[in-house]
Amino acid sequence: MKKICLYTIVISCLLVIFSINIFSQMSSAEERNSDEKENSLVRIFGAGNTESGKITDDVVLIFSEGTVRGEVMRDCVVIFGKVHIKRGTKINGDLMAIFSSIERDRDVTVKGDTINIASYEVSGIPSFIMSVFSSWDILMALILLLFFWRYVKNLTDRFVSNPASSFIAGFLWIIGFLPLIILLAVSIIGILLIPVVPLVYFIGFSFGFAVLGHMIGDKIASITGKECKEPARSVTGLFLILIIFKLIALFPVLGGLTVEVIKMLVRTFGLGLFIMTLWEASRRKSFISSKK
Repeated sequence: MKKICLYTIVISCLLVIFSINIFSQMSSAEERNSDEKENSLVRIFGAGNTESGKITDDVVLIFSEGTVRGEVMRDCVVIFGKVHIKRGTKINGDLMAIFSSIERDRDVTVKGDTINIASYEVSGIPSFIMSVFSSWDILMALILLLFFWRYVKNLTDRFVSNPASSFIAGFLWIIGFLPLIILLAVSIIGILLIPVVPLVYFIGFSFGFAVLGHMIGDKIASITGKECKEPARSVTGLFLILIIFKLIALFPVLGGLTVEVIKMLVRTFGLGLFIMTLWEASRRKSFISSKK
């Protein structure tokens, strides 16, 4: 376990160096922007909004949520995220959603194509079920609990035994997401692996919610003293998490922010658990191969 964390820290530190250079260039470029026009809105693992009455070149949301207002000169792309397009918004290019949700108000103009890949679109106020599962990683967590609950149980035991290593590994790999993509892009073999990276992160995030649901399900069973078999127990815990999120979000100003912070913490340790598991599995496989 210590070796895994050490390797993760060394790799992530190298990736952080690239991140610092990239973010410094981005910040210097933003200072040169004019007040009348916004450049492209790009968010990864966060949230972002465009302002009314201003023109934005492009909108790109990856593992993020955002609200689009005003005019978008080119395309609006959402990957593993959620976007709310406000009334009167004009998108001159395409609107593309991949594993995402789109909430579109009335009088929204999209001159290009609207492409939905494993996504759903709602108009007006979404139903309770759709709003609950607006995050695709939570929906994937439900699938993991239904079909892979034994694997989730093993991850839960591992997290309980050493939660710090999961948080550290997950945090470092989140920081290294963008430079990792850049490093892969400089080689032909790496380019082929680029689509796999977001998928690994997405599955890792989902395991975080699955593990948390399993932990809460076990806690409820121990408190009530009632027998409840898997996966019903863990699914009950997951639904309780969603209800708590909805209640916290009702608080003004800080409610929604608090929910997003909690979600990010859950995604962080889930990603760390998943990557460390993959690393150990590959090392174990190499060891067995060497014995043969």
